Amino acid sequence: MSSNDETTAGEPQRIDPTGRKLSDAEMKRLLPYLSGSEFITDTLDSMSADIAEEKDKEAAHLLVQWCLNVALGHYDSIMESIELSEG
Repeated sequence: MSSNDETTAGEPQRIDPTGRKLSDAEMKRLLPYLSGSEFITDTLDSMSADIAEEKDKEAAHLLVQWCLNVALGHYDSIMESIELSEG
């Protein structure tokens, strides 16, 4: 792992299940990877608006869980790829 990496394989680090604003430094770290992310945020905005319009609280809970599941799945894939490349 490179010297500027702060995490190791396993669970994601510095996760607040209640949510938190990312620092400027954290956003700067992600910025190179955010190209094309408008599609993702636009899709979530649309889904959120539809759920709110329907006043579907259960769907709102499920959307949060779904987003978390997707993010954790991607985290696992990223870490596996990094570990395999490190040999």
